Amino acid sequence: MTDHSEATQQTQTLEQVRTLILTGELPAGARISERRLCERLGIKRGPVRESLVRLEGEGLVRKALSLAYFVEDYTVEDLADIYTLRLTIEKLAGAKAVQQGTTEDIVRLRVTCEEEREAFAARDEAARYACDQRFHRQFVDASGSKLLRRLFGLVTLPVLPQRTLEPDRVEATIREHEQLCDALRKRDGARLEQLLDRHLGRCAGKRKG
Repeated sequence: MTDHSEATQQTQTLEQVRTLILTGELPAGARISERRLCERLGIKRGPVRESLVRLEGEGLVRKALSLAYFVEDYTVEDLADIYTLRLTIEKLAGAKAVQQGTTEDIVRLRVTCEEEREAFAARDEAARYACDQRFHRQFVDASGSKLLRRLFGLVTLPVLPQRTLEPDRVEATIREHEQLCDALRKRDGARLEQLLDRHLGRCAGKRKG
């Protein structure tokens, strides 16, 4: 195997394991079996081990004294703090994006909203959740701030999806994404901040409750 193909396999393995965690296929607190992961993904143990090391650095897994890996299990208070930080970061990003976001930024956000609706209609929760995460990354990217992008990355991955979300709640989330995109297109900073308070503030409140 060439260096390029090895790097490609490592990247693919990292994405696959990360997706298993973010979609709840590997639930919070679960012990991760390297052997079973290898069998499931059809790959050797090396890329899996390297992926777990990377994911530990991202805060998605933790290594116990026994050297076994577990999916990180964040408390309700941890998640409330994370959403509070996300709200602060995305408000700052939104204010900057209103001033300097490009037409291309808005088009990317609209395309992601459309893909999220398609995934929801197809009942593909993994794909829909991936669109949800991509939307917020693109939203922060529209600010043009490398610092905000870096900070956002630090507080995003630990927020695991709620697999029990009702269809009405998912529909409301998608609609709010579309409204955020529209407010950005209109350069309406006040509306954007109001929508973010509703969209992310509610998440923090629910986790506290």
